[in-house]
Amino acid sequence: MPAPLPTPATALPWARRVVAHELAIAAPADRVWSLVSTPARYGEWNPFIPRIDAPDGLAPGAELLLHVDMGRFRTTSPERVLRCEAPAGDAPGALVYVLSGRMGRLGLVRAERHQYVVPTGPASCRWHSFEGFAGRLWRLLPYGGIEAGFHTHAAALKRAAEAPAG
Repeated sequence: MPAPLPTPATALPWARRVVAHELAIAAPADRVWSLVSTPARYGEWNPFIPRIDAPDGLAPGAELLLHVDMGRFRTTSPERVLRCEAPAGDAPGALVYVLSGRMGRLGLVRAERHQYVVPTGPASCRWHSFEGFAGRLWRLLPYGGIEAGFHTHAAALKRAAEAPAG
């Protein structure tokens, strides 16, 4: 049996605010993982993060630049991958990254996002995603847009994964 899935409380005890979303997906975990772990395909399915620049892939330590559509405005977010593991058997897949730009280096905003693909059967899984925020400016972040984006991201992932192949 795999280890228990991290929760915001266990993974982000330092967070002053957490945004989270989860849902069931009627598709194999491997199909969902393929979408989540292929940055070049984000524009095909993800309106919240329509582009990820990942010149070194998703290996731990790799730098990413997320292009984020917050609805009222667009921004970029430099991130560093902490963990990237595909689902295996009944063990979940995990993609974890941390804000790595100037705001993070200066301690203005600390942000860490966890995304898990948890197999629940041969043709089903659950998507768990949460992000913790802290730092001197954590109260000023656009949480309404972030929460809407998490919902949009999850719904789009579900649609793309459940769509008929081909």
